[in-house]
Amino acid sequence: MNRWILVTLFLAIIGIAGVYYHRLFEPSEIQEVMVEGWSTNPGLSTTLLDVTFLDDMIGWAVGTNGAILKSINGGQSWSSQDSGTTNTLHSIDLINASSGWIVGDKGTALKTSDGGNTWDFIPLGTSSSLRDVTFIDEKAGWIVDFQGRVITTTNSGSTWSTALTNASSLESVEFVDDLNGWATGDRGTIAKTTDGGSTWITSSFGRNMIFDTSFYDMETGWSVGSNGSIFSTVDGGITRNIQSINTNKYLLGVDFIDRTTGWAVGGEGVILNTTNGGTTWVPQSSGLTTSLIAIDSIDEKRAIAVGTNGVIITTDDGGEIWHKTRDTTSLYDLHFIDALNGWAVGTFGLVIRTRDGGNSYERLHPDVETHLYGVKFLDAQTGWVVGTEGKILRTDDGGDTWIVQPSGTSEVIKTIEFVDTANGWAAGESGIILQTTNGGTDWSTKLQDDSQNMVVAGTIFDTEFLDAKTGWLVGSQGTIFLTTSGGDAWMKAASGTTHNLYDAGFINSNDGWAVGANGTILFTNDGGRSWNDQRNSARQTLKGIGFANSKRAWVVGHDGTILTTNNGGRIWFTEDVGTSQNINKIQVIDETAAFAVGNLGLFLSYNGRPEVSLGINLWAIAGLFATVAGSIFLWRRYLITPSDRIRSKSYKRSGSWRSGWEHR
Repeated sequence: MNRWILVTLFLAIIGIAGVYYHRLFEPSEIQEVMVEGWSTNPGLSTTLLDVTFLDDMIGWAVGTNGAILKSINGGQSWSSQDSGTTNTLHSIDLINASSGWIVGDKGTALKTSDGGNTWDFIPLGTSSSLRDVTFIDEKAGWIVDFQGRVITTTNSGSTWSTALTNASSLESVEFVDDLNGWATGDRGTIAKTTDGGSTWITSSFGRNMIFDTSFYDMETGWSVGSNGSIFSTVDGGITRNIQSINTNKYLLGVDFIDRTTGWAVGGEGVILNTTNGGTTWVPQSSGLTTSLIAIDSIDEKRAIAVGTNGVIITTDDGGEIWHKTRDTTSLYDLHFIDALNGWAVGTFGLVIRTRDGGNSYERLHPDVETHLYGVKFLDAQTGWVVGTEGKILRTDDGGDTWIVQPSGTSEVIKTIEFVDTANGWAAGESGIILQTTNGGTDWSTKLQDDSQNMVVAGTIFDTEFLDAKTGWLVGSQGTIFLTTSGGDAWMKAASGTTHNLYDAGFINSNDGWAVGANGTILFTNDGGRSWNDQRNSARQTLKGIGFANSKRAWVVGHDGTILTTNNGGRIWFTEDVGTSQNINKIQVIDETAAFAVGNLGLFLSYNGRPEVSLGINLWAIAGLFATVAGSIFLWRRYLITPSDRIRSKSYKRSGSWRSGWEHR
């Protein structure tokens, strides 16, 4: 055979091999998905910065995101009040059961005259961060700010004037009567007045920041600050005594009920107690590793402390045992009706709404303090939320007002689903299943039937309905049920797992997924009658799944887990979102928009864009070159018609997740 023909055949073989290699081993479509610009934000996590009680029962706490909480039972339970702002609120002072003041960032000053039912914004003519406020009666009050000023009023806040301008920022202000007061702050600053704030004498004690001060009378007081510093005075602050403690943690709050008994709190959950005026301080166990920022003592046995992530702890035995009465803010479920309008629900009756795709949010007030686990909206007006104590609430104005719908159960309801304004289902603990055909006015319990094997020993975590007839339930120990009769009859499916299943989703009457504990991802293509395990690298609990189409989907779970697929789940890849918080639920709008929520108020939004890329590697380039060169040679030498050029294209997508609920 002509040696040139052999050379040409050899080049053609290289070309074919190169293209074949490219098709087999070049990264697949899912591998070419680019994820960039991940960022996380605690979002709605509320840190409480101050707490005050009028008596042993009635008290308030304030903090970030404009949070105001009120308790009427000694701190055992709390209800939220509308502040009208998302600015951080640093301090609250209650004059009596009706009147009080709150101050915060960006010059925020709020006043109530009805016990906190409403809070009115009072303009002070400043945008400075206001750090502390105190009033001794209805008329006389003082505020300190981060610019080192003391601002005072003598007419109930109608007008304000600057009484002191200090070189260092001020963090705390304390008055024991209408004449004697102190302002403390950075660089060990202590400013004292004996004439109601008309004149001040300023001194500095070291470089430590003083975060809080507590005076029992005009002579006896304590201050706490950075590096575990506690100072006491018995002469009104003229001299200070360093008190010895065994910690270098920042101490952020202090409160004394008399000359001997007091507490100090600070970083990493530090609590110190003294019963001898600070001669000795005894550590107490808070059970926390996060910061405690403020404390208010009711008597020598009872006290309430607040801090990071919205935690509130109380004691009724002098601090031997501290009880957590309010824990961190978490979001458990979300529902978007489009790429802009959505709602999310979580702990302590939290309901939030966004109208701009999560760039900003507003808190809604359904007037419940139970945890809310599920939310469903049909349009911009009509929606439902469900939670503990059998709570079901409906809104017909987008969440501005809510009505309670009697569920007939006290079980925890974990999930809610509606397919239209009439037909809905709810389910939860103890296998409870509820159904309505009139929009929730009446709910009936769907009895579990042994003859149908329709018995759920544990919890139903999710309901998924495509229409008024076709639906699925998933729950504890791998439970999966399906119905084609709107829930009149159910068929139990063999899931092939005993792991809890937390979420399910179907794109049509045949194809669907379910996810659960230990990295479980199940797939069905026969309407849920049989299920196949889709292997992946995750071992964390997976809590939610969302899909854009039959190929493109995301799964979320504990420890910040996000998995993605672009081939219907044959291959799942991990995406790094930069958070270790549990992600509890995801909703996918389309291939370019998705939202997810989780613990500590975590909110994530995904913004992607399709891109086209030539997926050709060096082998493919060499193969194409060899094939073309061989064809040209044969054409020129033997008049052979050149073959079609082989081209290979693949598509990749790139997108980014970002933190939402930016405070505007």
